[in-house]
Amino acid sequence: MKRNLTRRERLKRSSDISRVFAGRQSVSCFGAKLLYAENSHEYNRIVCIPVRKYGNAVKRNRVKRHIKELYRQEKPLLKTGFDLVFVIYPGMEYDYWKRKQQMHALLQKADLYV
Repeated sequence: MKRNLTRRERLKRSSDISRVFAGRQSVSCFGAKLLYAENSHEYNRIVCIPVRKYGNAVKRNRVKRHIKELYRQEKPLLKTGFDLVFVIYPGMEYDYWKRKQQMHALLQKADLYV
């Protein structure tokens, strides 16, 4: 399994994202929420969505890069065949390491580790 995040592993179509939101399988922690649904692929697909009130464009893009990088590092340890939507909320200032703890907690609550 490649460790990089390829184009096919990005969840892009609004119909696919809506399907995950409609599935209502979710876990949350302070500052973030993970919605997930099974897909028919042999790999996971991911998207990060900061809420509208999440700072300016620079902050939104930075948090998206952080989430994608953290997911890329955790990818070999996860079960496959899921669409993952990370919803990020504003609040206290999170750095990279706090986001890593958040992601680990969310993935563990969702029981997505192998």
